[in-house]
Amino acid sequence: MIFLSITILTSVLIIISFKVFNILDVSVNQAITFNYLFGFIYGLVFREDNHSMNQVIDSDWLIPSIFIGFVFILGFFLFSKSAVKAGVSITAVSAKMSVIIPVMAGFLLFGDSISTLKVAGIGLALLSFYFIFKKGENERINYKYIILPLSLLLVSGLNDSLVKYMEHNYLTDNILLFLTFVFLSAFIFGLVFSLSNSKSRQNLISYKGVLGGFLLGTFNFWNAWAFIRSMNIFESSMLFPTVNVSVVSISAFAGLLFFKEKLKLINWIGIFMAVIAILLISLENGN
Repeated sequence: MIFLSITILTSVLIIISFKVFNILDVSVNQAITFNYLFGFIYGLVFREDNHSMNQVIDSDWLIPSIFIGFVFILGFFLFSKSAVKAGVSITAVSAKMSVIIPVMAGFLLFGDSISTLKVAGIGLALLSFYFIFKKGENERINYKYIILPLSLLLVSGLNDSLVKYMEHNYLTDNILLFLTFVFLSAFIFGLVFSLSNSKSRQNLISYKGVLGGFLLGTFNFWNAWAFIRSMNIFESSMLFPTVNVSVVSISAFAGLLFFKEKLKLINWIGIFMAVIAILLISLENGN
């Protein structure tokens, strides 16, 4: 359970980081880009393998790691863009509803077991997202930008499914090395994006952005490491819903305690549903 706990904790800290960035006027794009640079450095420092560069080049996971790095940073940028254009609530729901993609992949590709309790738990988890993020009647979705949250849903689900596929087929004792190249790839793609954007190019680096990237990179790297380790232990149909509903619920409490975010009765109902969903899925898996 230690890896699952680290995954949930660091996921919550990532969400809190974005809230703090907004308060301290930290450039989100800079923090996202530099977070992958620091993640790459962590990978170099903590890797314990003795693979030579030739072995890395010949590895089956090198090309997929480059693509996954692109998907990683694309998901971050889509989230920040969608939050601004389409609204925070619909963006958050889209990001978390993406759990259905790796869950289905678990059933179809990785041989996850299917049972009434598990299906009920997954269904309740998906429904809980709607209630947790439900806001007042005054908040409206800007359908002009609906493509952004829909794209985020697909990219987030693809990201989780790709990582699970790599863990299932290629990763044994080289998880940290794999993550090192994923983060290097994501950093390069983020740098290219910033250099190609005239506004970002004029404000390419600031001390706040670098410090924010260090903080975010610390949480993000260990989150990815613990998440992949958790994939070795739990079925996808148990892991992804449990992590997502736990993160959503704890983040809601954190928002209430630290940022004075008010929760409506319907939000508390959603949190209660999320807890029940976790219990159903966990009972089925004997955890």
